[in-house]
Amino acid sequence: MEKEEKKYGARTKPTAEELAGIPLQVAIGVTSTIMIACIGYVVLPSPQIENPAQRLVFTFRWLVLSASVLLAMVANVASKRGQTAAINPMTGHEHFVEVPNRILRNTVEQFILHTIGLFGVMTYASPSNMVVVPVLVTLFVIGRIVYWIGYLRHPMLRGPGWDITVFPTLASFIYCFYCFVTTGFSHGCL
Repeated sequence: MEKEEKKYGARTKPTAEELAGIPLQVAIGVTSTIMIACIGYVVLPSPQIENPAQRLVFTFRWLVLSASVLLAMVANVASKRGQTAAINPMTGHEHFVEVPNRILRNTVEQFILHTIGLFGVMTYASPSNMVVVPVLVTLFVIGRIVYWIGYLRHPMLRGPGWDITVFPTLASFIYCFYCFVTTGFSHGCL
C-alpha cells in the first residue's frame, strides 16, 4: 500500500470538484449520443440487406472507419515518440507519451467491444434496420474524437466522448442479449 501511495499519490478518492462535473458530462454525452443517432438514422445509407455474407461485407467496410480512429491514435503515439526522448522506451522518458498511450489503450478496449457489439447487431437486425451499423460506427468515431480532444484539454473532460462511445456499445450488447433470449442462437442462421 505504501508503494502505491508513493507512485500514485496519497489521494485515493476523487475530489468534490472532480465529482461535481460528472453529471453535466453525462448529460452532454447522452444528449449528444441521442442527437447523433437520430441524425444518423435520417442521413446515413439504409440498405436492405438480407444475405448474411453481404451483411458481413457491409459491416466490415464500415468498421474500417472505426479502425481509422485507432490508426490515427497509433500514429499520434508514434509521432510523440519521434519528437521526444521517448523514442527509446528504455530511457525512462515514457511520461512524454503517457497521455497519448492512455487514450490509445482506452480506444483499443472500446474498439474491441464496439466490434463485437456491431457484429452481434448485424446478425439480429432486420434488413430494413441495417442503418444501425453506420449509426453505431459514426457514434464510435465521433465519441473517440471527442474523448481524445477532451482528454488532451484535461483528463476530467473525457467523459462526454466516453459516453458517446460506451452507451451505444452497451445498447448493442443489451439488444443482442435480448434477441438471444427471445430468439436464441439460431435466429437468422442458414
